[in-house]
Amino acid sequence: MLDKLTTSHMEEVRKKLVVAREEEPCGLDPIEGEPARVTRRRKGGRLVKCFSEWIKNEPLEKWALIADNDGTMECIVECILRGTVEYLRERFQQAVLVVRDPQMVYCSKMTEIIDKISAKGALHRVHFMGNQDYFFEVSMHDKGDVGMGSSSVTMECQLWPETNMCECFCNKPKLLHLPCSYVYAARGEAGIAGTYVSLYYLKEAVIATWSGKLRG
Repeated sequence: MLDKLTTSHMEEVRKKLVVAREEEPCGLDPIEGEPARVTRRRKGGRLVKCFSEWIKNEPLEKWALIADNDGTMECIVECILRGTVEYLRERFQQAVLVVRDPQMVYCSKMTEIIDKISAKGALHRVHFMGNQDYFFEVSMHDKGDVGMGSSSVTMECQLWPETNMCECFCNKPKLLHLPCSYVYAARGEAGIAGTYVSLYYLKEAVIATWSGKLRG
């Protein structure tokens, strides 16, 4: 498979205009205990035709641990496994604390994000544009401008309280599955309920994510 991919890549390389002179094969560092008469050369650049041709003269200890016989690979895998298990344990214990808190609806990180979004939305100016639906124009001052010449950024957003859904011209709700500050500004102006946060961020969903186990 590697030979096929390398061959295909080199065919594309050869189609390009050659600017510099063709590379010459370069010598490899000697292997410990190797006889001095042994000469190995590495092909490079456009001289390489496939992966096996490039790797055949490379010392095994320099490119793969699978040829290792002293247990190094086994030790590395064991360390990775134990570190991952410890990470899962820590995240699970944090999720348990959040689930036990009746005032928490979402995970702790999402709760912090919602608080910041809500505070930022309180500074926006909201205009109700719909007569039967919840359609708004929300404006905020451009971060890059100050003083008398400052400009404003206006976004259009729409809310559906009955389904806890929202859309905004900034596209953050669609991409991140959580509300933007424009949505929360409109929500506050209309005095309607709804968090407009994906169910994925519920604390019950988070603890389910970290409940899995890894075994050796």
